[in-house]
Amino acid sequence: MVAAQRIGEEYELKIDKAPQNVDSALTQGPEMARVRELMYWNLDNTARSEWANLVKSKSKTEQAQLARYAFNNQWWDLSVQATIAGKLWDHLEERFPLAYNDLFKRYTSGKEIPQSYAMAIARQESAWNPKVKSPVGASGLMQIMPGTATHTVKMFSIPGYSSPGQLLDPETNINIGTSYLQYVYQQFGNNRIFSSAAYNAGPGRVRTWLGNSAGRIDAVAFVESIPFSETRGYVKNVLAYDAYYRYFMGDKPTLMSATEWGRRY
Repeated sequence: MVAAQRIGEEYELKIDKAPQNVDSALTQGPEMARVRELMYWNLDNTARSEWANLVKSKSKTEQAQLARYAFNNQWWDLSVQATIAGKLWDHLEERFPLAYNDLFKRYTSGKEIPQSYAMAIARQESAWNPKVKSPVGASGLMQIMPGTATHTVKMFSIPGYSSPGQLLDPETNINIGTSYLQYVYQQFGNNRIFSSAAYNAGPGRVRTWLGNSAGRIDAVAFVESIPFSETRGYVKNVLAYDAYYRYFMGDKPTLMSATEWGRRY
């Protein structure tokens, strides 16, 4: 993608299509029956464990079919999980489903952040698992810390929030998460490189890194200069994921905007 941007050409995505018709032998067995039952009763974490064991036991071709089956059933995180297990990197539709599309459309409407960008952040943070919790306490689709949630709710006057457990609800999480993302996006002049790094590592660190680079380097060099490997990889992933989501939403899959690409860092 960087090479295409350097020469001013549109990046051509390579997309492998999973079979639309999934082999019934894969979907009618006892393992899949358990997954369906657990998902029906919202026992998501147990279902994910069953799914992981099922996917690991299959061939790459079968894993592609299982990814499509999960995608068709709107089990977004299970679709992603199957593509990761099978290293199905070019199965982009199953890797990057338009999960919770209506909620992201609603809560980015009226904000400056593009919907595709908010979805890219969520995909990087949780791989679309709405119930995931990090060891340090970040929760839900956009991996929001309780303190960040409290601060954001007050800053944006978001009604109805009272406890961290609510961050496991997709709508609450997306409402608060997109509001916080809007905050850091505006803080850094609507530059996704900065706001993505800030979402991951905090705004203070981004200001320090900007002070160190002092406008001497270009966008690619700045990303490579980020001293935390996690944040460096995070920014690269989010920019790429945003391009994928823009493509699936009918736009051109450009890695950086002209402003992001052209400025000094």
